[in-house]
Amino acid sequence: MPILLTWLYIAWTIILAGAELAAAAQGTEAGFSLDYRSPAFVRTAVLLTVFRTTERALSRNAPACSIESLAAELDAPPAILRPILDQLQNAGIVIESGSNSAASCSGLFLARDSSDLTLAEVFEGFTRLPENCHGDERVFAVLNSLTAIERESLSGLTAKDLVLGRFSIQREAKTEAAETRAG
Repeated sequence: MPILLTWLYIAWTIILAGAELAAAAQGTEAGFSLDYRSPAFVRTAVLLTVFRTTERALSRNAPACSIESLAAELDAPPAILRPILDQLQNAGIVIESGSNSAASCSGLFLARDSSDLTLAEVFEGFTRLPENCHGDERVFAVLNSLTAIERESLSGLTAKDLVLGRFSIQREAKTEAAETRAG
């Protein structure tokens, strides 16, 4: 009898573990599971737009980048992305060619060279703090400091570095330089 119960226990453990694995695997589709109403959505959309347009500029085999492809990847309506893309166009970061032209020439493109475009410039228009802060000035000072630190960190990273995966190498080099100065 104990052998039968042990066998039943092990069999059900295997079955239930397999069911949990199957349930977890269903949620692993490509794309972002980010609600477009969340505050992080704008930054993600901006970064993805710059990433995809840079990828297209660096590789002729990369798929076309359009508002529809970005919306599908972000699982958001295209109308939500339109103001973000308009702001990127007004900042001179991306350009959008008309859909009436040839398929290979339509979509979103970088307006500048990817090796000259820093991520600090990309996010500059999206991380502005309010001009007049009512409340505790210490909180406003901390927010200003965080914005300055972010700008400094992103100023050494270009769009080309992002696509080529060079951002971790630069971060490690800065960490080693800081340790060398401290030591």
